Amino acid sequence: MRLAEFVTCFPKQDFSDGNAVLRNSDWVPNYDGNWECWSKEAWFEEKRNRQEALKRIEDCYDYRQEVLDLSHLGLRCLPILPHQVKFLDVSHNKLTGLPYPYPTKLIRVNLCNNNIKTVPRKLLYNVDELILTGNPLNKKFKKDIALPDHDPCYI
Repeated sequence: MRLAEFVTCFPKQDFSDGNAVLRNSDWVPNYDGNWECWSKEAWFEEKRNRQEALKRIEDCYDYRQEVLDLSHLGLRCLPILPHQVKFLDVSHNKLTGLPYPYPTKLIRVNLCNNNIKTVPRKLLYNVDELILTGNPLNKKFKKDIALPDHDPCYI
């Protein structure tokens, strides 16, 4: 992973500098600035795909949608996601993980056909359905959570 990708894929998650807004009696990150920067910090085709992802994320946030579909965009990383998302589809990308903090209301996450090797326990235990089919999962990770060595991989 290039240094620029690391910086854009894993942004600082500290909002103590006032980079938060009060929305419906709940403090949430000031997403708009982070999303705009994320969408511009890519190269070539991924930049176009990030623009499409940005549109979908902003629509999800603005209209308080619980479903977010970012599948088939060739994304290598994601920005912080809207906190109201319950159903997330990020299948068929090039992701190696999800941004933290995760939306607290996640119920179903489709991560199939990415480059996921392991999933944080916090995510494992907080969702009802996690789809990992087609990922190069780490053997130790599979063993730790008692998964078979073959696909399909539903948790």
